[in-house]
Amino acid sequence: MRYKFKSFNLILILVFIFIFTSCTTPKITTETKISEATAKNKIAFTSDRDGNYEIYMMNVDGTGQTRLTNNPAGDAGPSFSPDGTKIAFTSEGDRNFEIYIMNIDGSEKVNLTNNSVAIDEYCPSFSSDGYKIAFMSDRDENWEIYVMNVDGSEQTMLTNNPAADMDPSFSP
Repeated sequence: MRYKFKSFNLILILVFIFIFTSCTTPKITTETKISEATAKNKIAFTSDRDGNYEIYMMNVDGTGQTRLTNNPAGDAGPSFSPDGTKIAFTSEGDRNFEIYIMNIDGSEKVNLTNNSVAIDEYCPSFSSDGYKIAFMSDRDENWEIYVMNVDGSEQTMLTNNPAADMDPSFSP
């Protein structure tokens, strides 16, 4: 019985790593307003260099690496808003994986999906106008694609079939 439990934990860890690494690759913003609160020529990424998965940002040449999240939960899958002022990401902050949004300096983290049950959601992707976020969720006990407003309202299932639908990405 103990062997089965260890195998199950290993499988859960491997699934977690697969989902976090299969999300859409971090986006580099090349067209943003030059102001005090936008990312210009930056890369957001996930690293476990400090003991657990956190969101970092750096310049395109690799300099200026800065940690944006710092908590005991795993954070991953960053996606820049088109105007470069926000980052959407997945966090395990509330005992399950949910979609969050924050300013590019790591401030004002907000849980957008805010589920009270054990539902996991990953891979946020902003629409080109910045008003919608697509993501994957297992709310119906199967991976489906959802879309919501950037404030977390109007969460709508877009796919509904027995196959796993994953890793959404809006076209530019």
